[in-house]
Amino acid sequence: PNGASIAGGWYDAGDLTRFTFPAAYTISTLALGFLEFPDAYQQAGQTDYLLGNLKWGANWLMAARYQPDALVAVTWMPGASVNDSHRFWGRPEDVSGAAMVRSLTSQMKGADLLAQTAAALAATSLAFQDREPTYSAELLEAAQGLYDQATSDDSAGLYSNSIPEVRGFYSSYSYIDDLAWAAAWMALRTGDQDRLKEAKFYFDQHMAVEGGGEGRRFDYNNLVQGVGYLLAKLDPSNKDKYMSPIRDVMKLWLSAQSSISYTPKGMAYIDSWGNLRYVANQAFMGLLHNKMYPDQSQRAQVYTCFARKQARTMLGEGGQSYVVSCAGSAYRTVGSPCPVAGVCTDGSCSMSYHQPPQAAVTTAQAVHCLQWKC
Repeated sequence: PNGASIAGGWYDAGDLTRFTFPAAYTISTLALGFLEFPDAYQQAGQTDYLLGNLKWGANWLMAARYQPDALVAVTWMPGASVNDSHRFWGRPEDVSGAAMVRSLTSQMKGADLLAQTAAALAATSLAFQDREPTYSAELLEAAQGLYDQATSDDSAGLYSNSIPEVRGFYSSYSYIDDLAWAAAWMALRTGDQDRLKEAKFYFDQHMAVEGGGEGRRFDYNNLVQGVGYLLAKLDPSNKDKYMSPIRDVMKLWLSAQSSISYTPKGMAYIDSWGNLRYVANQAFMGLLHNKMYPDQSQRAQVYTCFARKQARTMLGEGGQSYVVSCAGSAYRTVGSPCPVAGVCTDGSCSMSYHQPPQAAVTTAQAVHCLQWKC
């Protein structure tokens, strides 16, 4: 936009669209997992990969903020519609030309998008605070500018009402929880008591005005569990209040009367579209609750067993792994079977699912994937 390059970032799913709203949420959530469980990343040999992903995503968000009052909301294939770009199944290397772009600018409603992006940059800034202080400071400065715009009266509202191209893909249904998420991350990064007061105010407003969200999951549209955890860290004297959203949702997931069901092999099932993101996130929320209450209570043991069971199931305990490189995984491919350069002529770039050869997964890898015990 305006001659600025916004190369980088992540394509959504298997297509050639980039959506800022879920990307920003992904970055802040990745950062939270790393900041709360750094030893686990170190033991798994994943720290450098995690930091690389955070920087890759944050750098794209910085580029998407191509002028002080503008933020890219979505990009898609040149000369196509968002729907056409979403349906395209092919390699990015085969697409030429500048991407189509739609941005959120001043005077447009979109506090949710601005706040999500501010939270992502503040969270990444915290992850790099001791490692790369200059880079961390750059991220924090950008986060502050986004937060200031998000909290202005002009921005109050939903970005999907301002950017029609995102509707049907990543619409937003609330924005006060996004403001709370951003304020809490800013408070955690800076120690600013004013940001903490704002985070608490937005938390209360979200519960009162927006009803606490959908109440069944943690995702880009339902942030209250994560917000509550950050506020409990910042104000331990009131942790019972702020941790109640996690307890309420965990109770729903573990109740026999719940609308959330379980497969015969024990996987929680809440949604037909991307079920594992919700399962993994809720396991994560349960483990965060245990960090705040490290008393090895019966509740903590149940939450731990739930998280471990879901992780083992995702990684192949039932005979089918849903994670590439773990035993028995079936994975979707598009560009990977094609040569790095040149034309893919054998038809393997068409939409397909492939069972990887067994030799590609070693016993050591399988054991590493399944080592958790309840």
